[in-house]
Amino acid sequence: MLELGCAGRLVALVIFLPLLAACGESTPGDEPASDAAPVDSGPADATPDGQEPPDAATLDAAPDGGPASCGEDGACSQGEVCCGAPLPCEGRCVPDCRLGRPCPNEGMICNEETGLCEPGEPARVSTLELTVRNPTSGIDWWAKAFYPEDGGAENQYPAVISVPPGSGAGSDSEDAEDPSRSPAVQAEAGFVVVIFDPDGRGNTEGGEDDDGFTHQDGLAALVLTVADLPFVDGERIGISTASYGITMGSGVLARYPELPVQFLLDVEGPADRDDTGHCDESDTGHLDHDCEDDTWWSEREAATFMTQVQVPYLRLQNARDHAQPDNLHAILMIDSATDTAFGGQGISPWTRVNSEGMNPPNTVYSEEFPPVYNDNTPFDLPALWTELFALN
Repeated sequence: MLELGCAGRLVALVIFLPLLAACGESTPGDEPASDAAPVDSGPADATPDGQEPPDAATLDAAPDGGPASCGEDGACSQGEVCCGAPLPCEGRCVPDCRLGRPCPNEGMICNEETGLCEPGEPARVSTLELTVRNPTSGIDWWAKAFYPEDGGAENQYPAVISVPPGSGAGSDSEDAEDPSRSPAVQAEAGFVVVIFDPDGRGNTEGGEDDDGFTHQDGLAALVLTVADLPFVDGERIGISTASYGITMGSGVLARYPELPVQFLLDVEGPADRDDTGHCDESDTGHLDHDCEDDTWWSEREAATFMTQVQVPYLRLQNARDHAQPDNLHAILMIDSATDTAFGGQGISPWTRVNSEGMNPPNTVYSEEFPPVYNDNTPFDLPALWTELFALN
Protein backbone atom coordinates (compact mmCIF):
# COMPACT_ATOMS: atom_id res chain seq x y z
CA MET A 1 0.00 0.00 0.00
CA LEU A 2 1.65 3.25 -1.12
CA GLU A 3 0.53 6.80 -0.61
CA LEU A 4 2.60 9.74 -1.74
CA GLY A 5 2.00 13.22 -0.39
CA CYS A 6 3.71 16.48 0.39
CA ALA A 7 3.83 18.29 3.70
CA GLY A 8 6.50 20.93 3.22
CA ARG A 9 6.64 23.64 5.81
CA LEU A 10 8.96 26.54 6.45
CA VAL A 11 10.05 26.30 10.04
CA ALA A 12 12.78 28.73 10.94
CA LEU A 13 13.12 27.19 14.36
CA VAL A 14 14.65 24.03 12.88
CA ILE A 15 17.66 25.95 11.64
CA PHE A 16 18.10 28.18 14.69
CA LEU A 17 20.60 25.93 16.41
CA PRO A 18 22.91 25.60 13.38
CA LEU A 19 22.96 29.42 13.31
CA LEU A 20 24.41 29.43 16.78
CA ALA A 21 26.98 26.90 15.63
CA ALA A 22 27.92 29.30 12.85
CA CYS A 23 28.64 31.87 15.51
CA GLY A 24 31.07 29.50 17.21
CA GLU A 25 28.95 29.01 20.31
CA SER A 26 27.75 25.96 22.20
CA THR A 27 24.26 24.86 21.32
CA PRO A 28 21.69 25.29 24.07
CA GLY A 29 19.39 22.87 22.28
CA ASP A 30 21.84 20.13 23.22
CA GLU A 31 20.49 20.38 26.73
CA PRO A 32 17.28 18.40 26.34
CA ALA A 33 14.09 18.46 28.34
CA SER A 34 10.48 17.45 28.34
CA ASP A 35 7.32 18.71 29.94
CA ALA A 36 5.42 16.60 32.41
CA ALA A 37 3.03 14.19 30.71
CA PRO A 38 0.81 11.26 31.62
CA VAL A 39 2.57 7.93 32.09
CA ASP A 40 1.20 6.38 28.94
CA SER A 41 1.85 9.37 26.69
CA GLY A 42 5.53 9.89 27.43
CA PRO A 43 7.48 13.13 27.57
CA ALA A 44 7.08 15.67 24.80
CA ASP A 45 9.41 15.08 21.93
CA ALA A 46 12.06 17.60 21.09
CA THR A 47 11.36 20.99 19.70
CA PRO A 48 13.61 22.83 17.24
CA ASP A 49 12.83 25.97 19.22
CA GLY A 50 16.08 27.74 20.10
CA GLN A 51 16.90 29.91 23.07
CA GLU A 52 17.23 33.66 23.20
CA PRO A 53 20.69 34.88 22.17
CA PRO A 54 23.03 35.90 24.98
CA ASP A 55 22.64 39.37 26.40
CA ALA A 56 25.16 42.08 25.65
CA ALA A 57 27.27 41.20 28.68
CA THR A 58 28.20 37.86 27.14
CA LEU A 59 29.30 39.20 23.77
CA ASP A 60 32.79 40.37 24.64
CA ALA A 61 35.73 38.35 23.46
CA ALA A 62 36.10 35.34 25.71
CA PRO A 63 39.41 33.93 27.00
CA ASP A 64 38.39 30.49 25.70
CA GLY A 65 38.41 31.72 22.14
CA GLY A 66 34.69 32.53 21.80
CA PRO A 67 33.51 35.05 19.22
CA ALA A 68 34.52 38.67 19.84
CA SER A 69 32.16 41.61 19.66
CA CYS A 70 32.32 43.69 16.52
CA GLY A 71 34.39 46.83 16.82
CA GLU A 72 33.35 50.32 15.92
CA ASP A 73 31.69 50.55 12.52
CA GLY A 74 31.49 46.74 12.44
CA ALA A 75 35.24 46.15 12.37
CA CYS A 76 36.48 42.57 12.79
CA SER A 77 39.78 40.74 12.46
CA GLN A 78 41.02 39.61 9.06
CA GLY A 79 38.97 36.68 7.74
CA GLU A 80 35.94 37.59 9.83
CA VAL A 81 32.79 39.59 9.24
CA CYS A 82 30.42 41.30 11.63
CA CYS A 83 27.16 39.44 12.09
CA GLY A 84 24.06 41.61 11.91
CA ALA A 85 20.38 41.35 12.70
CA PRO A 86 18.23 39.28 12.62
CA LEU A 87 20.77 36.47 13.03
CA PRO A 88 21.36 35.21 16.61
CA CYS A 89 25.05 36.09 16.34
CA GLU A 90 24.22 39.79 15.92
CA GLY A 91 27.05 42.04 17.07
CA ARG A 92 29.76 39.38 16.96
CA CYS A 93 32.61 38.58 14.61
CA VAL A 94 32.26 35.26 12.78
CA PRO A 95 34.36 33.55 10.06
CA ASP A 96 33.78 34.82 6.51
CA CYS A 97 32.25 31.85 4.69
CA ARG A 98 33.34 33.26 1.31
CA LEU A 99 36.91 32.27 2.20
CA GLY A 100 36.15 28.58 1.97
CA ARG A 101 34.85 27.79 5.43
CA PRO A 102 31.80 25.53 4.95
CA CYS A 103 28.54 26.37 6.63
CA PRO A 104 27.93 24.04 9.61
CA ASN A 105 24.69 22.56 8.29
CA GLU A 106 23.26 21.54 4.93
CA GLY A 107 20.27 23.76 5.65
CA MET A 108 22.47 26.87 5.57
CA ILE A 109 23.99 28.72 2.64
CA CYS A 110 26.80 31.25 2.30
CA ASN A 111 25.59 34.74 1.46
CA GLU A 112 28.14 35.92 -1.11
CA GLU A 113 27.39 39.55 -0.34
CA THR A 114 27.82 39.44 3.43
CA GLY A 115 30.03 36.39 4.02
CA LEU A 116 27.56 35.08 6.60
CA CYS A 117 26.01 31.61 6.78
CA GLU A 118 22.27 32.12 6.61
CA PRO A 119 19.28 29.78 6.61
CA GLY A 120 18.27 28.40 3.28
CA GLU A 121 14.80 27.29 2.37
CA PRO A 122 13.85 24.24 4.49
CA ALA A 123 13.45 21.09 2.48
CA ARG A 124 9.93 20.39 1.35
CA VAL A 125 8.72 17.09 2.70
CA SER A 126 7.11 14.14 0.96
CA THR A 127 5.55 11.10 2.58
CA LEU A 128 5.40 7.41 1.77
CA GLU A 129 2.97 5.08 3.50
CA LEU A 130 4.32 1.60 4.12
CA THR A 131 2.97 -1.84 4.95
CA VAL A 132 5.38 -4.07 6.86
CA ARG A 133 4.53 -7.65 7.79
CA ASN A 134 5.39 -8.63 11.36
CA PRO A 135 7.01 -12.04 10.80
CA THR A 136 5.96 -13.33 14.23
CA SER A 137 2.31 -12.29 14.40
CA GLY A 138 1.64 -12.21 10.65
CA ILE A 139 0.01 -8.80 11.10
CA ASP A 140 0.66 -6.02 8.60
CA TRP A 141 1.97 -2.92 10.34
CA TRP A 142 1.06 0.57 9.23
CA ALA A 143 4.06 2.87 8.92
CA LYS A 144 4.81 6.17 7.27
CA ALA A 145 8.05 7.82 6.18
CA PHE A 146 8.49 11.60 6.04
CA TYR A 147 11.46 12.61 3.92
CA PRO A 148 12.91 15.64 2.10
CA GLU A 149 11.26 16.05 -1.29
CA ASP A 150 14.56 15.83 -3.15
CA GLY A 151 15.35 12.45 -1.61
CA GLY A 152 16.11 9.61 -4.01
CA ALA A 153 18.65 7.04 -5.07
CA GLU A 154 21.13 9.80 -5.89
CA ASN A 155 20.34 11.88 -2.81
CA GLN A 156 19.85 9.69 0.24
CA TYR A 157 19.19 10.84 3.80
CA PRO A 158 19.79 9.26 7.22
CA ALA A 159 16.67 7.73 8.75
CA VAL A 160 15.35 7.79 12.31
CA ILE A 161 12.61 5.39 13.41
CA SER A 162 10.50 6.92 16.17
CA VAL A 163 9.11 4.43 18.72
CA PRO A 164 5.88 5.65 20.35
CA PRO A 165 5.49 5.98 24.14
CA GLY A 166 3.32 3.91 26.47
CA SER A 167 0.61 2.06 24.57
CA GLY A 168 0.48 4.81 21.98
CA ALA A 169 0.53 4.72 18.19
CA GLY A 170 2.97 6.50 15.94
CA SER A 171 0.04 7.72 13.86
CA ASP A 172 -0.97 9.91 16.81
CA SER A 173 1.91 12.23 15.89
CA GLU A 174 1.23 12.22 12.13
CA ASP A 175 -0.57 15.58 12.11
CA ALA A 176 0.83 17.01 15.32
CA GLU A 177 0.52 20.78 15.48
CA ASP A 178 3.33 21.00 18.01
CA PRO A 179 6.58 21.16 15.99
CA SER A 180 8.33 19.15 18.68
CA ARG A 181 6.13 16.15 17.87
CA SER A 182 5.82 16.63 14.13
CA PRO A 183 7.68 14.11 11.94
CA ALA A 184 7.22 16.46 8.99
CA VAL A 185 9.02 19.29 10.79
CA GLN A 186 11.79 16.94 11.90
CA ALA A 187 12.20 15.70 8.32
CA GLU A 188 12.75 19.28 7.16
CA ALA A 189 16.05 19.20 9.04
CA GLY A 190 17.35 16.60 6.59
CA PHE A 191 16.14 13.26 7.93
CA VAL A 192 13.83 10.47 6.93
CA VAL A 193 11.54 10.19 9.96
CA VAL A 194 9.51 6.99 10.24
CA ILE A 195 6.50 6.54 12.51
CA PHE A 196 4.56 3.30 12.93
CA ASP A 197 1.69 1.54 14.66
CA PRO A 198 2.65 -1.86 16.19
CA ASP A 199 0.22 -4.74 16.63
CA GLY A 200 -3.05 -3.70 18.24
CA ARG A 201 -2.58 0.07 17.97
CA GLY A 202 -3.80 2.82 15.69
CA ASN A 203 -4.03 1.72 12.06
CA THR A 204 -2.65 -1.77 12.75
CA GLU A 205 -4.84 -4.74 13.63
CA GLY A 206 -3.93 -7.59 15.95
CA GLY A 207 -3.43 -7.92 19.69
CA GLU A 208 -1.49 -5.64 22.00
CA ASP A 209 1.91 -7.07 22.99
CA ASP A 210 3.09 -4.30 25.36
CA ASP A 211 6.45 -3.96 23.55
CA GLY A 212 7.38 -7.62 24.07
CA PHE A 213 9.15 -9.95 21.66
CA THR A 214 6.34 -9.86 19.08
CA HIS A 215 6.49 -6.07 18.85
CA GLN A 216 10.28 -6.18 18.80
CA ASP A 217 10.25 -8.67 15.92
CA GLY A 218 7.99 -6.35 13.96
CA LEU A 219 10.31 -3.41 14.62
CA ALA A 220 13.25 -5.44 13.31
CA ALA A 221 11.33 -6.04 10.07
CA LEU A 222 10.55 -2.33 9.85
CA VAL A 223 14.24 -1.39 10.24
CA LEU A 224 15.17 -3.64 7.31
CA THR A 225 12.35 -2.24 5.20
CA VAL A 226 13.42 1.33 5.90
CA ALA A 227 17.04 0.51 5.06
CA ASP A 228 15.95 -0.54 1.58
CA LEU A 229 13.97 2.62 0.76
CA PRO A 230 15.57 4.41 -2.20
CA PHE A 231 15.84 7.77 -0.40
CA VAL A 232 17.40 6.28 2.76
CA ASP A 233 21.10 5.91 3.44
CA GLY A 234 20.84 2.33 4.62
CA GLU A 235 24.02 2.58 6.66
CA ARG A 236 22.74 5.51 8.72
CA ILE A 237 19.66 4.52 10.70
CA GLY A 238 18.87 5.49 14.28
CA ILE A 239 16.16 4.56 16.77
CA SER A 240 14.62 7.32 18.89
CA THR A 241 12.26 6.33 21.70
CA ALA A 242 9.94 8.14 24.09
CA SER A 243 9.07 6.87 27.57
CA TYR A 244 8.04 3.17 27.56
CA GLY A 245 9.06 2.96 23.89
CA ILE A 246 12.59 2.27 25.15
CA THR A 247 11.41 -1.27 25.95
CA MET A 248 10.77 -2.03 22.30
CA GLY A 249 13.80 -0.04 21.13
CA SER A 250 16.32 -1.62 23.49
CA GLY A 251 14.81 -5.07 23.05
CA VAL A 252 15.15 -5.09 19.28
CA LEU A 253 18.79 -3.94 19.43
CA ALA A 254 19.69 -6.49 22.12
CA ARG A 255 18.06 -9.35 20.23
CA TYR A 256 19.01 -8.25 16.69
CA PRO A 257 22.54 -6.79 16.98
CA GLU A 258 23.08 -7.25 13.24
CA LEU A 259 20.54 -4.57 12.34
CA PRO A 260 22.00 -1.51 10.54
CA VAL A 261 21.23 0.83 13.45
CA GLN A 262 23.83 3.37 14.55
CA PHE A 263 22.38 4.74 17.79
CA LEU A 264 19.64 4.56 20.40
CA LEU A 265 18.20 7.76 21.86
CA ASP A 266 15.98 7.40 24.93
CA VAL A 267 13.75 10.16 26.32
CA GLU A 268 13.00 9.33 29.96
CA GLY A 269 12.31 5.63 29.47
CA PRO A 270 11.46 3.38 32.43
CA ALA A 271 13.89 0.65 33.45
CA ASP A 272 11.87 -2.33 34.71
CA ARG A 273 8.62 -3.67 36.18
CA ASP A 274 8.99 -1.48 39.25
CA ASP A 275 8.57 1.55 36.97
CA THR A 276 5.95 0.17 34.62
CA GLY A 277 3.91 -2.47 36.48
CA HIS A 278 3.07 -1.02 39.91
CA CYS A 279 5.53 -3.51 41.38
CA ASP A 280 7.05 -1.42 44.19
CA GLU A 281 6.02 1.19 46.70
CA SER A 282 6.06 3.97 44.08
CA ASP A 283 3.02 2.30 42.45
CA THR A 284 3.83 3.66 38.99
CA GLY A 285 3.25 2.29 35.52
CA HIS A 286 0.62 1.66 32.86
CA LEU A 287 0.86 -2.15 32.74
CA ASP A 288 -1.38 -4.49 34.72
CA HIS A 289 0.37 -7.85 34.97
CA ASP A 290 1.45 -10.21 37.74
CA CYS A 291 4.74 -8.88 39.11
CA GLU A 292 5.86 -12.47 39.88
CA ASP A 293 5.54 -13.62 36.24
CA ASP A 294 9.25 -13.48 35.41
CA THR A 295 8.79 -15.08 32.00
CA TRP A 296 6.41 -12.37 30.83
CA TRP A 297 8.50 -9.57 32.28
CA SER A 298 11.71 -10.95 30.73
CA GLU A 299 10.46 -9.58 27.40
CA ARG A 300 9.65 -6.14 28.79
CA GLU A 301 12.40 -4.79 31.07
CA ALA A 302 14.64 -2.31 29.28
CA ALA A 303 17.42 -2.30 31.87
CA THR A 304 18.12 -5.96 31.11
CA PHE A 305 18.19 -5.34 27.36
CA MET A 306 20.51 -2.35 27.79
CA THR A 307 23.35 -4.58 28.98
CA GLN A 308 23.35 -6.12 25.50
CA VAL A 309 22.97 -3.01 23.33
CA GLN A 310 26.04 -2.54 21.14
CA VAL A 311 25.38 0.94 19.70
CA PRO A 312 25.87 4.43 21.19
CA TYR A 313 23.19 5.28 23.74
CA LEU A 314 22.04 8.78 24.69
CA ARG A 315 19.73 9.21 27.67
CA LEU A 316 17.71 12.43 27.96
CA GLN A 317 16.53 13.10 31.48
CA ASN A 318 14.92 16.03 33.28
CA ALA A 319 15.43 16.70 36.96
CA ARG A 320 11.75 15.89 37.35
CA ASP A 321 10.76 12.81 35.41
CA HIS A 322 7.46 12.82 33.52
CA ALA A 323 6.25 9.66 35.29
CA GLN A 324 8.59 8.45 38.07
CA PRO A 325 8.98 9.95 41.55
CA ASP A 326 12.77 9.99 41.25
CA ASN A 327 15.50 9.40 38.70
CA LEU A 328 16.96 6.14 39.97
CA HIS A 329 15.67 4.46 36.81
CA ALA A 330 17.78 6.84 34.70
CA ILE A 331 20.89 5.93 36.69
CA LEU A 332 20.09 2.23 36.27
CA MET A 333 19.63 2.61 32.51
CA ILE A 334 22.88 4.48 31.88
CA ASP A 335 24.85 2.13 34.15
CA SER A 336 23.33 -0.91 32.43
CA ALA A 337 24.41 0.34 29.00
CA THR A 338 27.85 1.75 29.81
CA ASP A 339 30.74 -0.56 29.01
CA THR A 340 32.34 -2.56 31.81
CA ALA A 341 35.63 -0.84 30.99
CA PHE A 342 34.09 2.33 32.43
CA GLY A 343 32.48 0.69 35.43
CA GLY A 344 29.14 -0.13 33.84
CA GLN A 345 27.40 -3.40 33.12
CA GLY A 346 27.08 -3.15 29.35
CA ILE A 347 28.89 -3.19 26.03
CA SER A 348 27.83 0.08 24.41
CA PRO A 349 30.81 1.86 22.82
CA TRP A 350 29.52 5.28 23.94
CA THR A 351 26.95 6.49 26.46
CA ARG A 352 25.94 9.85 27.87
CA VAL A 353 23.23 11.55 29.90
CA ASN A 354 21.96 14.77 28.32
CA SER A 355 24.24 17.20 26.48
CA GLU A 356 28.00 17.16 26.22
CA GLY A 357 28.27 20.29 28.32
CA MET A 358 26.29 18.71 31.13
CA ASN A 359 27.83 15.25 31.51
CA PRO A 360 30.88 13.48 30.05
CA PRO A 361 30.46 10.31 28.01
CA ASN A 362 31.03 6.79 29.36
CA THR A 363 30.29 7.67 32.97
CA VAL A 364 28.33 5.74 35.59
CA TYR A 365 26.44 7.26 38.48
CA SER A 366 24.81 6.55 41.84
CA GLU A 367 22.05 8.07 43.95
CA GLU A 368 24.72 9.94 45.92
CA PHE A 369 26.56 11.08 42.80
CA PRO A 370 23.95 11.53 40.05
CA PRO A 371 24.44 13.05 36.61
CA VAL A 372 23.50 16.65 35.89
CA TYR A 373 19.85 16.63 34.91
CA ASN A 374 18.12 18.89 32.45
CA ASP A 375 16.14 21.90 33.65
CA ASN A 376 13.26 21.52 31.19
CA THR A 377 15.07 23.19 28.31
CA PRO A 378 13.24 21.81 25.24
CA PHE A 379 14.98 18.98 23.46
CA ASP A 380 16.14 19.47 19.89
CA LEU A 381 16.02 15.91 18.58
CA PRO A 382 17.27 16.64 15.04
CA ALA A 383 20.39 18.31 16.46
CA LEU A 384 21.01 15.36 18.75
CA TRP A 385 20.42 12.87 15.93
CA THR A 386 23.05 14.73 13.91
CA GLU A 387 25.52 14.46 16.79
CA LEU A 388 24.87 10.74 17.22
CA PHE A 389 25.26 9.95 13.53
CA ALA A 390 28.59 11.80 13.61
CA LEU A 391 29.92 9.32 16.18
CA ASN A 392 30.16 6.63 13.51
